[in-house]
Amino acid sequence: MKRLLCGLAILVLAAVLAPVASASVTPAVTLDQSAGTTAGSTVSLKVNIVFTPGSSTPTDSPKDMALVLPAGLLANASIDGGACLKSATPSAACQVGTGTVMAKPVLAPPPLNLLGPAVPLPVTFDLVAPPASGDLAGLAIMSLGSQLGSTGDVVVDSTTDRSGVGLDIEFTNIPKTYSIAGVSTPVVVSEIDSTFDSLRMPTSCPAPPDRVVVGTDSYA
Repeated sequence: MKRLLCGLAILVLAAVLAPVASASVTPAVTLDQSAGTTAGSTVSLKVNIVFTPGSSTPTDSPKDMALVLPAGLLANASIDGGACLKSATPSAACQVGTGTVMAKPVLAPPPLNLLGPAVPLPVTFDLVAPPASGDLAGLAIMSLGSQLGSTGDVVVDSTTDRSGVGLDIEFTNIPKTYSIAGVSTPVVVSEIDSTFDSLRMPTSCPAPPDRVVVGTDSYA
């Protein structure tokens, strides 16, 4: 039997809320598939997203983000016997990934635009009940016992730019204020480094490789 390998390409989309292009935050994405790429296998996928604000708005931060996975790359929604999809409360039994959010504290707002060094915040990704009608599931980002922002929507998508059905993960209103050393501090989110566990690779792999798409807009 021919051994098929699934390679994932990257497509980055930067959306701007205001009509000034320099106000956007641009994501740069790196994938690590060292855990395996065999078709039909269950693997972990590492996704690193670095956000670069526009030169005229260095204290701008990402507000909304969509992560579009290739067709056939699916998560395991049946963990903990399916109980995760019945509760909006995150739990350790429903953890589907880990990572780090890097946040730079805003020491002086515009016009000074002074940022401190990035502070790492350890996070977990927990599968929860669908936050909206029509969602497949929800994804909560937890850090030090608290949830960061609202629950992400996990939706099934079969748009024409795909070779089949895939998953979208959509986060809105990513926090721009975090508690650092017990103090609520305005921040710029500069990086999200994540590892998603137990993803099932497509049963067959397209050529050329399918795409991982990241889209974002900013508070500016």
